[in-house]
Amino acid sequence: MWLDLGNGPRHGQVVFGAIAAKQRQHYPNVLDAYAEIPTLPDNYSKSCSVASSLRSQDCLINRAVTTARMNILWELLRYGETNKHWIVLNLESGEQATYPFPI
Repeated sequence: MWLDLGNGPRHGQVVFGAIAAKQRQHYPNVLDAYAEIPTLPDNYSKSCSVASSLRSQDCLINRAVTTARMNILWELLRYGETNKHWIVLNLESGEQATYPFPI
């Protein structure tokens, strides 16, 4: 399984899916939604670990995304399953949406 996290200045997403091709029909991963990711050039100018990123990124977006990730991991560890495929966060609007795996 693959748990992918991504964020922008005030928004982020957590995508949980399978790595194996035969499982991706039921558990698509982030590459199924964003097929262009492997072809994008690496961008080393922004990093959540350097002080300059604080000028271009809300200080709480990384915490919000990792908290959403931990919710998925907790369900997997505690209950052995989760129906959370995708969690989208928007700190500007205060909204968070959770989407289940496709049927």
